[in-house]
Amino acid sequence: MLLSPSNSVGAPAGKDRKWGSAARIQVLARLVWPTRVEIVPAVLIWISTDQVCVEWRTDPRSYQARQTWLPREDVRTRLVYRSGAGH
Repeated sequence: MLLSPSNSVGAPAGKDRKWGSAARIQVLARLVWPTRVEIVPAVLIWISTDQVCVEWRTDPRSYQARQTWLPREDVRTRLVYRSGAGH
């Protein structure tokens, strides 16, 4: 049995909470596990007001994709790093 990330949330109830397909936009998903946090490439599948469903793979070479609902704040289209002295 595959474990879900600890930051996963349940799918929103009813069709009214889902805006439908998200045209499979490439994103970065933050997955929280008991011993680590991973930022993985994913594809946006469904969008809701406060959560999204992403499809991701445990191994980039794997054909088996997993889908997980996450809070919107755990999904981004890019990572931004600050530049400056000492970094």
